[in-house]
Amino acid sequence: MENSVAHINALILDIVENVRLANIPGKDTVEELYRALDAFYAAYKDNSLLPKSVAWALFVLRDNLEGALKYASGEDARALAGMSSAVNRYIEQIFLE
Repeated sequence: MENSVAHINALILDIVENVRLANIPGKDTVEELYRALDAFYAAYKDNSLLPKSVAWALFVLRDNLEGALKYASGEDARALAGMSSAVNRYIEQIFLE
């Protein structure tokens, strides 16, 4: 699972970097992140302990998406809003269920 954790962290940090540069991450990257988070949830749903690095990365991603929404418009705003909603759902699913 450590390889999966590193993969999730790398995906999240890539997306954060793109968002900070005012680039919308590609659909393939976003879908890959969602698949990785689905697998992470499946692996950790019965555990009370989660890797801190993933928790930190998810919250950094959420904060960056919400910050970027303040400056985005049109299609970019819709894409960021969709990603932000999905990330919030994953956070709730992973940490609150």
